[in-house]
Amino acid sequence: MNRQQNELKLTRFSAGYLQAAVYKGLNGTLGKEGWQWLFIMDGVISLPICLLGFFLIPDLPENSRAFYLTEDDRDLAKKRMEEVGRAPYVNLLYLSFKEPKVIQESPESTAVFQDLLANVLSSHSYRTLRSLDIIRKHC
Repeated sequence: MNRQQNELKLTRFSAGYLQAAVYKGLNGTLGKEGWQWLFIMDGVISLPICLLGFFLIPDLPENSRAFYLTEDDRDLAKKRMEEVGRAPYVNLLYLSFKEPKVIQESPESTAVFQDLLANVLSSHSYRTLRSLDIIRKHC
C-alpha cells in the first residue's frame, strides 16, 4: 500500500469521527438536530473555499480575469489550446438568441430535452410514459 492510499484512509477515518462528534455533540443545541448542524458546518467550511475558487481559478484564456496571469501567460495558454485542437470560446447563450436554429437543431439538445421530459413525466403514470413514446417517435 502506498503513501497516498494511507493518507486517503486516514482522511476518511478522521472525517467520520469529526462528523459523528458534530452529530452527537451538537444534537439539540439551539433547537437544531445533529444532521442540521452537519449542514451548517459543511456550509461554513465550503463557503470560503467557493469564494477563493471564484476569484483565483482562471477562466478560459480568451476571457481570463485572473489578476496573477500576465499577458504572456494568457497568450501561452491560448497557444496551448490551439495546439491540442480546442475550439475557440463561443458564448452559447448569446448564440442561442442570435441564431436559435443552431441550438434547436442540434441532436444533443433534443436528447437532453427528451431525457428531462422523461424524468418529469415518469413519476406520474403509465399514460404519460406512453405519450412520451409518441413524442419521441415524432421528434
